[in-house]
Amino acid sequence: MAPILLLLFNRPDLTEGLIACLRRAAPEQLFIAIDGPRVGVESDFERVNEVRRLAEAIDWQCEKRWLIRERNLGCGLAVSGAITWFFDQVEEGIILEDDCHPDPTFFQFSSFMLEKYRDDARVFMVSGTSLLPDSVHLVNPYYFSKYMGIWGWASWRRAWKAYDYDLASLSAGEWENLVRARSANAVECRYWLHILELMLAGKIDTWDFQVQFCAWKEDALHLTSSRNLVENFGFRGDATHTKGHSPLAERRAQSNPPPYAEVPVLADESLDRIVFGEKLHASLALAEWLFGESQERERARQVERLSADLVEAQSRIGQLSSEIASLIGEIQSERSELARYYGFSGALRCLRKIFYRRRRSDKRR
Repeated sequence: MAPILLLLFNRPDLTEGLIACLRRAAPEQLFIAIDGPRVGVESDFERVNEVRRLAEAIDWQCEKRWLIRERNLGCGLAVSGAITWFFDQVEEGIILEDDCHPDPTFFQFSSFMLEKYRDDARVFMVSGTSLLPDSVHLVNPYYFSKYMGIWGWASWRRAWKAYDYDLASLSAGEWENLVRARSANAVECRYWLHILELMLAGKIDTWDFQVQFCAWKEDALHLTSSRNLVENFGFRGDATHTKGHSPLAERRAQSNPPPYAEVPVLADESLDRIVFGEKLHASLALAEWLFGESQERERARQVERLSADLVEAQSRIGQLSSEIASLIGEIQSERSELARYYGFSGALRCLRKIFYRRRRSDKRR
């Protein structure tokens, strides 16, 4: 089995669940990276120490290497730095965060594909995360996509060398041109240009979007299991990005055992459209942090439109009130008519007389 990097922080319950998944596979090499406690968050110290105790208590025979942060680096630097540390020591390996709990066949799948495509520069990543809905059934055990899945994945040192955390390897204009070239339609282009803009402005503390852009720069694809092999338990309040409910939280880990048939290294555009749709749907449902600014602008525009509609409605109500008052006045002046004709017929005669007088007045104008 390939070496495994565990990315841990301050969630002992998720760490314990991940270790239980690993125990069945009993990997021989574990690289354990734990981010440090946040300044001002007192509960972090005990939680981080508990995570470390759980990792130290792993009870199967294996080699452990440690990267323990004394201070918190955050999602972006802590994760990307740990992956770089990992690939400085191994040629290839598997990466799992604490909330990503895999099916046992994930390890078979990842190790097999790491060996099979070890020297194929067209392949950037092996992903156990499938964003295809359960209604999509594929004959082949895996497919290639321009979109990555990082909830349980594997890669090679040769691919990670292309990683660019600061996106400094190209100018902003060159990155924009790359995004346009890789986008299949205007919606995709707008989505990814917006993310690129936030990334270049330093407004998102993450590491994974850089993987997406760097793979596009290398003209590389991501090998993805046709069945979702990893369940993400991190959709909850203490998550960095996956807060709240998401349809992706309902994806269960499935099995994808060998044998694995040969699949051409080509992206399936129809599958990519489905994957993008799932990404977009998930973003609208749970990632307001991503579109917060644009949503605020849209809300402001909606408020302006509603305010304008309200002013127009108030003006119209005023006009109608004036017309109703005028009509009531005219009806009152026709009381003698109402006195001569009782009931409904008298009211109709009165109204006809008023409307006839108004038509003659309008014609004279």
